[in-house]
Amino acid sequence: MASADSSQWPPSLSEATAARDGDQAALASILTKGLPRLVAFFRGQGLALADAEDVASDACESLVRSIGRLRSPQAFEAWFWRIARSKFNDHLRRRHRPLPAPDLETSRVLPEEHAVDQEDFRRVRLAFARLGPRDRELLWLREVEGLSHAEIGGRVFKREGSVRVAMLRARRRFEQFLTQEQERPHPAESYQAPVVLFMAANDSDCSQMAAALLREMAAGPVRVFNGGSSPASRVDPRAVAVLAERGIDIAEAHPVRLSAALIEAAEVVVDLGEENPPVVTGKRLFRWRVGSPAGKSLEEMRRTRDEIERQVWELMIALNIEPRKL
Repeated sequence: MASADSSQWPPSLSEATAARDGDQAALASILTKGLPRLVAFFRGQGLALADAEDVASDACESLVRSIGRLRSPQAFEAWFWRIARSKFNDHLRRRHRPLPAPDLETSRVLPEEHAVDQEDFRRVRLAFARLGPRDRELLWLREVEGLSHAEIGGRVFKREGSVRVAMLRARRRFEQFLTQEQERPHPAESYQAPVVLFMAANDSDCSQMAAALLREMAAGPVRVFNGGSSPASRVDPRAVAVLAERGIDIAEAHPVRLSAALIEAAEVVVDLGEENPPVVTGKRLFRWRVGSPAGKSLEEMRRTRDEIERQVWELMIALNIEPRKL
């Protein structure tokens, strides 16, 4: 194999194919480039450096063992990040411990931490949905994105001390709502998620990411469609790239023209920037303002992906869609 570019990521098709076919030099090149990216990814998920390095090593070992079974080298990056997500989830499972009684000053309030079965998940989601938008935003930034109080202050334009006070109040309100939901009887009846339609004018970026993220984040099958009034000829490569970083492959997806049949089939419609929004009656309508991705850098597209992911989580809470358990 020709000498590989020591900095190219993702690896070229020829390099990925050679590694799959047993070329040790190609495999070593991929591991050399991939290891620091894995460590950075796990650090971004909140792991300490030592833990991030351990999980990254586990992921590399898994890659070495299974690369010979990679059927499509074109999908190498999505496959690579799927391994990373799997190893991260394994790490979380191994580290699971019984939780102490919550301390409102220091405890982290996450749905997964309270849930011991499906009904608890449901009650936590209902309690979280009762919070105001600012409380939900603060808890999301702290507990899901793992930002410090100072970093949150930069996001919401508040001083660090004000953020700490607001965070404490948000946690207290959440605990109050959770207690009320735990005391309220909830019928244990089966629930089928509604049909969701994400629409945006060109259906090439935001709506594609939202639909793919909902499918990935939901515990069970969900009925999700996407479409736009002026569909592009292909999905934005930047959207493909930033979802591949999460192990989600939309390389084969195609923009879809918004039709009366799609709208009729939907029970929930989410507008992410449709220029000619149809009249929607008898359905739940959400309007998300995530900004146009036109002209954005890859890093800006990552921020758009993260914002859509946050709003998908809130949509799941509002629609009582069970989240995938780690």
